[in-house]
Amino acid sequence: MVHKHKIKKLLAFTTLLLALPIFAIAAEAPLVPECARVSGPESECKWEDLVTLIDNIIDYVIITAVPFGTAVIAYAGLIYAKTGIADKKANAKKMLIMVCTGMAVMLGAWIIINTLTGVLLNPEFQEAIPIEK
Repeated sequence: MVHKHKIKKLLAFTTLLLALPIFAIAAEAPLVPECARVSGPESECKWEDLVTLIDNIIDYVIITAVPFGTAVIAYAGLIYAKTGIADKKANAKKMLIMVCTGMAVMLGAWIIINTLTGVLLNPEFQEAIPIEK
């Protein structure tokens, strides 16, 4: 039992260590665009600010999820490698498949969203299709 307790402590420490850069990234760039943090008549938010907010939220979720997904992959791999029980191996394999599938879907969605926001925020696109104000 002590061995399992040490592994869980090591996994928790590793996850915390992987999650520390999230706080530095959060301090570097604000999540909410500037227009929403200023009061007064000049604080009118535009279409670009909404797209920027959505892009910032998705980036933050991706940056937060990748270290935790990596830690779960390491934990499932450790269980798969260390155990000799067939049920535990099957559960570890299922966990690996689910986490890898989830991360692939998440990163694929991130690529699509980044491409769309790049197009929507492009000044040439905004001139071609005027948005009502």
